[in-house]
Amino acid sequence: MSFGDTGKEKLKRMTTKAGTLFFMAPEVLSLNYTSKCDVWSAGVILFVMLSGYPPFASEDEAETIELIKEGEVEFDEDAWGEISTEAKDLLLNLLTNEKDRLSVKKVLSHPWIKKYADGEVKGKILDCHVKKLKEYQNKSRLRKAIMTYLSTRVGDEDVIEEKKIFDMLDSNKDGYITIKELKAATKESHFDVDIQKILLSIDMDKNGAINYTEFIAASMNEVITKDYNKIKAAFKFFDTNNDGIIDHKDLQKIMESNDDMTIDEKVLKEVIKECDVNNDGQIDYAEFYKCMSLRSPK
Repeated sequence: MSFGDTGKEKLKRMTTKAGTLFFMAPEVLSLNYTSKCDVWSAGVILFVMLSGYPPFASEDEAETIELIKEGEVEFDEDAWGEISTEAKDLLLNLLTNEKDRLSVKKVLSHPWIKKYADGEVKGKILDCHVKKLKEYQNKSRLRKAIMTYLSTRVGDEDVIEEKKIFDMLDSNKDGYITIKELKAATKESHFDVDIQKILLSIDMDKNGAINYTEFIAASMNEVITKDYNKIKAAFKFFDTNNDGIIDHKDLQKIMESNDDMTIDEKVLKEVIKECDVNNDGQIDYAEFYKCMSLRSPK
């Protein structure tokens, strides 16, 4: 039987005593056990992680064996005073006799796991991506347009993590992240952010929500945005007449022909100015590259 047995099928009994004594379940010591012994061992590990000491231990091996067989779990106030009731409840259901011990499936659905473990993981993931979204606000309009272009050209294998986060934020699965969904999700984050500003800076087509392409553009891995070949391909895309420069007419043509790259006509000249280092009203490849990377172009 697998580690994840649900209890509906008969568990295979085993008779070989193996493992480290401190982590052995009582039935292992009796040489008659199932894969549920692993749940006990996981409980011992969790107990040590939360308190700093094992639940059943003595300097004498024989006494340790007796403590394990008795299975009396004690929560010393000094070590366990600030540990949640849910955590203690989970341990009591892990470090109990085989018959009453939780299956792995039930462990994963326990309130402590769902409330604390999942929440912590989700919070850390969101912290990373919220930071990216916040930094995106300060990027130039042209860089945002370039990143939007790149987001339509990357393969699914390049944005696996970003896709997972988008699906997490898009709670009603309609393909858009609204300000309500963004506010609800970022409650898990530790960053102090202005949600309205973040949404407005990412919402390139100004429909009041963030679509998948816009989200990928804002949260894309920097390895992709600094890839020389990808930047070179992006420059060729923006240089519509292939004359080696990007000017107002190039951006205007892109705006008129590509729905994914919608840019307000009023800001086109400002877009050029943001990356036009020598103030000649156009962007050459060196200036374009500088908008995407601090490195010198090859």
